[in-house]
Amino acid sequence: MAQSFRNRTLAKLERVSVDAPLPYLRSGRPVIQFSKLRAEVLSLAGFDFLAKVELIRPRNFISPIPGIAHRSRHICGDCFDFDITSDRYVLVQELLDGKQYWRVFLRTSRDYGRWMELETESGQQRDRFVDFTDVAKKAGFIRIPAWRGWSHEGAKAKLREFWHYELSDNLTWDEAISFLYGRQPHARPFRLAFNDRTFGLNDRGAEIRNIQIQLATLKHLPPTEVDGVFGIPTLKAVKQFQRTQQFQRTHRLEITGLADPETRRRLSLEILAAVSLPHPTRSGTKRRTA
Repeated sequence: MAQSFRNRTLAKLERVSVDAPLPYLRSGRPVIQFSKLRAEVLSLAGFDFLAKVELIRPRNFISPIPGIAHRSRHICGDCFDFDITSDRYVLVQELLDGKQYWRVFLRTSRDYGRWMELETESGQQRDRFVDFTDVAKKAGFIRIPAWRGWSHEGAKAKLREFWHYELSDNLTWDEAISFLYGRQPHARPFRLAFNDRTFGLNDRGAEIRNIQIQLATLKHLPPTEVDGVFGIPTLKAVKQFQRTQQFQRTHRLEITGLADPETRRRLSLEILAAVSLPHPTRSGTKRRTA
């Protein structure tokens, strides 16, 4: 019975085309899991919510949204934006680790979903819902938090980012681009050596947190911005550090805001110099002995 229902679901998918450019996603897990997620949502919610999405973007794409710039994960082909014009979803705010997230629920027909009472943006709602965020997470697609300064309406409403889900496989932007446009696009993605990587906007992880700690130690970044997310404050801090290096006589850093290998090497040298300075007190003085 379950297999028969799955076959009917897949048959429905064959009749519905994704409203997105080709190729849809980077080969491997992103494209496989997106297909599975789309089928699962259709079977659980009763309608093809992911029939209209935004997936891959060309390499020369520049987003009008502040903070996204040319290093959007869409260029990597490992994320999707669902259709925010749909009237079938509702949002529930969630504050996790000091960051603003949204959980997305899909309003379904009487034959699908389960009864829930949700405290949504527009008030309390009781209906049959499917937890889209949870289903996407099980498929490997993770939602991202809102950008700082978001608003429910106006220009800053775009900073909420509740419609964006990623499956990056822990690859940095440069690693994903290398895999997508490299000479062996069907080979297993390889991890670049840490010293060869360049980090920029939207990159996340322990490496970013370490860079932020170094910038904060050198007073280029407020400690409150050490969160493992390479956002606008981190970009400005990197630029500020690169400007301080313009006074070096050899190999001046280009002011890009990207944490490239040379910038990170200079950061490490500055940190080493800062912690190696002699203690300013008691220098040149004699201790009193009993």
